Amino acid sequence: MFTALPVQVPWNYVSDALLISMLIGLGAGVVPAWMAARLDPVDALRTE
Repeated sequence: MFTALPVQVPWNYVSDALLISMLIGLGAGVVPAWMAARLDPVDALRTE
């Protein structure tokens, strides 16, 4: 039914989406790990 519908996605949209998702993923993983690394190990385990 929709086979005649041309769909084209510009490569810069794809690269922008990948870049933004990588930045969000890194931020969500690195920031908590960096904050936990600054804590004393006993205090970090106590708050679990």
